[in-house]
Amino acid sequence: MRHIVSGVLVLAFGLGCGTESGTTAVQSRGGPTSFTGISAQFASGGGALGNQPVTILRVAIYEKPLWCTPTDAGTAPTTFAALLVEVARWGAAPAFEGTFPITVPEPAMTDRASALYYTFENDQPDITLQGTSGRLELRRVDQAAAEGTVDVTLEDGTQLQGDFSATVCTQG
Repeated sequence: MRHIVSGVLVLAFGLGCGTESGTTAVQSRGGPTSFTGISAQFASGGGALGNQPVTILRVAIYEKPLWCTPTDAGTAPTTFAALLVEVARWGAAPAFEGTFPITVPEPAMTDRASALYYTFENDQPDITLQGTSGRLELRRVDQAAAEGTVDVTLEDGTQLQGDFSATVCTQG
């Protein structure tokens, strides 16, 4: 449930019509689910569980354009799909560049990546598919952008693959 809630928060952050914020070429390569990502954003945050620090990086890939400021904002779409990939790293100030296998989330305090595919209908989650395998490669992660390649197999057998360039997107 935590992943669905965090995913909805990231997905609701910044979606609208307007200019692209980051670019992506992630598409369905097989399976019953159709997806073509055209924009992406990322966010990171930290915390602790007991005395163990954790940093989480979230990359959201959308089939619709994003807007980052009120000046380029349009009317937010009510129907869209998105892929959310989340990396959890344990320890103080971990680096995110590298390749992470995508696994089904588990409560263990280990470095991991997970993926969720969402469709939204009238601003409400309609379909949620868990990523069951694959990998996330992060070539760049800094204060301005996260870039890499994603290769995810969803629980319905759909495979999503491609490159992304995700920017930090803040409203205000």
